[in-house]
Order: sequence, then structure tokens, then C-alpha cells
Amino acid sequence: MFYVTSSFIKDYSSDGWAFEIINLLKNNNIPFNISLNSFIEDHSFNKLNTFTHSSRSPNDFQLVINPACFLPQFTIDNKTIIYTMWDSSILPIEYVNTINKCQLVIVPSNETKKVFMRSGVSRPIEVIPHGFDRLSFYPKDNYNNNYGYTFIFGASGQIVSPKNDKKDLDKVISCFKTAFQNNENVELQLKITNESKSNIYIKHDERITYIKNTYANSNMPNWYRGLNCYVNLSKYEAFGRQPMEAMACGIPIITTNASGISDYYSNDMGYTIGHEEVAANCDPYVEGHWYEANEDEVVSQMRYVYKNQTEAYNTGAFASQMIQPFENANWHAKMLHLIKRYLY
Repeated sequence: MFYVTSSFIKDYSSDGWAFEIINLLKNNNIPFNISLNSFIEDHSFNKLNTFTHSSRSPNDFQLVINPACFLPQFTIDNKTIIYTMWDSSILPIEYVNTINKCQLVIVPSNETKKVFMRSGVSRPIEVIPHGFDRLSFYPKDNYNNNYGYTFIFGASGQIVSPKNDKKDLDKVISCFKTAFQNNENVELQLKITNESKSNIYIKHDERITYIKNTYANSNMPNWYRGLNCYVNLSKYEAFGRQPMEAMACGIPIITTNASGISDYYSNDMGYTIGHEEVAANCDPYVEGHWYEANEDEVVSQMRYVYKNQTEAYNTGAFASQMIQPFENANWHAKMLHLIKRYLY
């Protein structure tokens, strides 16, 4: 029997990979059980319909889908395939030792593969990039010049504290305030998670809108398409789903070209900003480095996109075409091929 094990079985946002793989297995008639030590969020439980929830025996193959820091809580052995990721330039030795017990590691980017190999992972590593649903994430039907209308920047992530913010939303806010005077017709929308500590750290400004709820995947495309520019200042991404989704929707992005995003982003697909290496400082990422965006360049690119809206729209349209090889059908096919190769 084949088991799926994960502590993040949800059907939305960047935590939806386990849920998506489970549906992939079901739709392709691959029999599997979900191990008893998995966590299935209540909202997602009802969407899984029928499945078997049982204990795995030592002879059963399993696919463990979790960030590397959660892997030690599971039994990892030579009948285990791990699908994992990590958001800094060094993988701590505890997680390296756990991963080295498995048969195969799957990671979402070449950057992550380099980090794992550099940190001491000795098991075979396959790279299968994440993807997007092209039937949901697609550009607007038409373009209207936005002069005279509110120009909307967007960013997304979790606000924890100004010193513990991998997505660097605090810098997005400060750059937005620096870039634009109060009388300019601009808005910043921040799609933040329910876990964000908004009562303490959110900066109050009538031009800034905080969307503090969990969007299902069906809601996210409409949010992206309502933007004029997406700003990605994340200090590190094993892959980076949100910039990809924004580009698929034809939205121009302002971003660094570092860490996992480099697997699908090139400088002609958006407005690239410089960066510098800084120490990772967000638990559990306390080793290695991140890449912090240059604030002056962020401000400059925000101003440029606002002043050159037709060019920005065309850049977003170009990116939406260039990103098509990463649509779901491709990564689904690669994942299925790999699973079948080890199962059969």
C-alpha cells in the first residue's frame, strides 16, 4: 500500500501542495491511504470525499509532504519519498540527517537542490517545480489606461513582527509611503494571513488596505487581476508561488531575482531590484542567509511602473506568456511519473 503523510493538508494558498497531490493521485486512480499521523484541516477534510485513514506498516511506501523542519516528527526510512522545501541557504544538520534516511527527495527548485547538497544531503534529489492552474490564473480580458483611476499595488504574506518578517511586508509599506505623496491616486493592498499580528504591527494609512482572511485558490486569481502591480520583496523562497500566480494573471511584478524564483523568472519578465545577503533571522530559519531588497530601487521601480502604466501592462502580458510552461499539467505529469517509477 502507498501512504501520503503530511501535517499540512489544506486546499488553499501556498500550503495546498499535499491536498493537490492527493487529488492528483485520486484522479489518476492510484490507490493510497492517508497516514494517521497526518493533519487534515477541517475545511479540506470535507473536500477529500472518501479516503482511508490508517496506520502505515514498515513495508509500505510513503510520500511525506512537508517543510524540512517538520520531517523529524515522522518515521522516515528507505521506503519514503520526501517532497520538501526550505527557505534559507543552509539546511540544519538535524534535518539533513532525517532526509538522509529516505529513498528519494523531491524539491521545487534548483536553488533548493543546491542548498540541500551543500548542506550534506546525500540521497538522490529530483527537482519538480510547482505550477499554477491556467484555467484560473489568466490575464484580464482587456486593458484600460489607468490614468485618472486608482493604481493598485499588491503584496501578500504573513506579518509576524518587523524583525521576523520573511516576506518583508514592512519594507513594502515603507517603500510605498516613500514613493508616493498623499495626493497621488495609488493604493497598496496587503493580502495577509489570519496569523498576522495586525493589532500590533499593521501601519495605519488610508491608502493601505489589509485583507486579513484566508483566500481559497478560487478567490486568489480575482485578487491578482484587481491589481496593477505585484510587489515581491520576500527575502527567500524555496520556489515562490505568489509571484508566479501574479505573472500568470498578467500582472507586472517588482521583485528580486534571487532564491527559488530564479527558476521561472528572468529580468525581462518584470521589474528587477537589487539585493544584498543578510543573515536569516526567522525561526526556524536561523542558519544561512537571505536576500534583502534594496529599498531605493524598490521606491524607484514603484514610481517607474506608476508613471509607465502601458509599458508595465505589456510587461505583465509578456510574463504571462513566458510562465505558461509551469502550468499545473506539467508538474502533475512529472510528479505522477516519479511516483509510479518508485511504486511499480
